[in-house]
Amino acid sequence: MALNNIALKELRKEKKLTQTELATKLNISQKSYSNWESGKSEPTLDNIVKLASILDTTTDKLLGIDKSATSNWINNIKTTITQILNIPKDSQLQKRIEEKLEFEWNKYIKKYPDSPIYSKIDWIPYQNLELKNYNEIIENKDKRDILKKSILCAYLDNENIFDVHYYLIKKWGLSEPEIEHLNSIFLEVEEYQYLR
Repeated sequence: MALNNIALKELRKEKKLTQTELATKLNISQKSYSNWESGKSEPTLDNIVKLASILDTTTDKLLGIDKSATSNWINNIKTTITQILNIPKDSQLQKRIEEKLEFEWNKYIKKYPDSPIYSKIDWIPYQNLELKNYNEIIENKDKRDILKKSILCAYLDNENIFDVHYYLIKKWGLSEPEIEHLNSIFLEVEEYQYLR
């Protein structure tokens, strides 16, 4: 699971703790802690649990898991299916549909643990995304999330996604391993688009 480093920094500041003070409470070096906040490395699950306890929060919040997004998604889809198929409210069939939707959503969350909350990301058209090199996307979760939202918005605008893919490869002059990484980003967004 990927840590939501922005939430971590905000929670630490709310508790009026310096990086050094929080690192001391966790029995780690300040540099190790700093790397978590900057997204350069990830804490162990054990340390995420300790962080949640020290910062008086939940592991879900530290991992950026938005339960309300999940339940909103399930409710919207359930309502649509119910209306289309004219299923009686609170019937067994409706409950089975809801369980299946929740199962599919949870599969997606497990497959892409650092999946962003798209509504919280500023949107930049993919044509305007500027990079020095593609490593910025690989190494920086915030930039990766902005790229994901740009691709999602292209999906929502019914753009030909193959054209978008080809455009980004040519614009950034990507190598084969970089193209594979970009493909995984497109796949994640495509699955998200299918699930919404």
